[in-house]
This record gives sequence, structure tokens and C-alpha cells, in this order.
Amino acid sequence: MFTKVVIFILFISKDMILWLNAKNVTHKDSIECLEWDHGFCIEMANYPNLDNIEEALIKEYPQLIMDTDDHYFIDDETELRGIVYMEPLCRSSKKIIYPQMQNTDIGWLIIVNNEKLKQGLLIEVCDDMDAPCSSIKRGSTKKPICKQVYIHSRLVAMTTTGETLTHEFQIPSCCKCFRDRWETDDI
Repeated sequence: MFTKVVIFILFISKDMILWLNAKNVTHKDSIECLEWDHGFCIEMANYPNLDNIEEALIKEYPQLIMDTDDHYFIDDETELRGIVYMEPLCRSSKKIIYPQMQNTDIGWLIIVNNEKLKQGLLIEVCDDMDAPCSSIKRGSTKKPICKQVYIHSRLVAMTTTGETLTHEFQIPSCCKCFRDRWETDDI
């Protein structure tokens, strides 16, 4: 009997061990977001305490310790040096967020983000989505407009039952000028 138990324990995967440890942070309370930012909750009223599983999370997802320094900074001047004589057709703003939760295709996911384990996202959002693009030739019959463009970024998260996983989240990445594909006038 003892031999069978030992063999069973040897075959448990690292994911299963982490999942068992994460059961201590199961989030059974109602989900309450205090501040939303572009589809992400960035301030939860009842964000779970991850202290008792931090080391297990770091072992399973070493990328978590790479984002602990705030190495993101926004330097629009450096970005614009190469395009001094150009102007964007759509105005946008950049900022860094540290999301805590998002409703996804597999349900609510709590994103691992606390003082020790940080996952920052540099996002760029349209200042005025669906607004006409600037600097369009007068007299054009086209009505090109500014649209938000997204990328997918993989983050470490937890389900509301405490299961840890990585998931691709949709992140606002830039604002682009679009026109109807079937229009033929020059912009």
C-alpha cells in the first residue's frame, strides 16, 4: 500500500502540485472591481493574498520575477526623432497598467500581480476612437476613421477556483487609420 502511494506522488505533475498549493487562495467571494481600464480590472476590492504560493509560482513561471522592476518607461520624444516631419493620422496615448483581473473566453481570470510578482503591460489607446483621421485631403469622399488595434500577450493568471495557468489576453497596442476597402478615392 505504501509503495503505491509513493509511486502516485512521483507521477503528479508540477502543474498539479501548484494547483494544490493555489487552492489556499481560492477566490469564492464575489468579484468586485473598483477601477476598470480598457477591459482590465486594475484595482480589485478583494484581490487574493498570494503570499503562501509566491515561491511555487516563481518556480513554475520564472518570467514573473523578470517583471518585478518597473523597466517600462514612455519616451515619446525618442520615438518621434525619426519621424520629425510626419504627424500621426490618429492620436493615441500610452500608459503602463498592472491588471488584476479580466473576463475572458474561459471566464474570470485573476492576473498574478502583487508587490513581489508584477506583470506590467504597456498599452496604447486611441484618444478618440471612430473619429475621422486627421490630415485627410479635402474633397475626398472617403471617411477614414481611427480604430483601436490589439495584440495578444501571455500572462500568468488564476481561475476563481485557484487553478494557475498562462492565458493570452487581448491588449490595446496602437491606434490606426482605416478606410472602407471598397472605396477608390485617394486619401
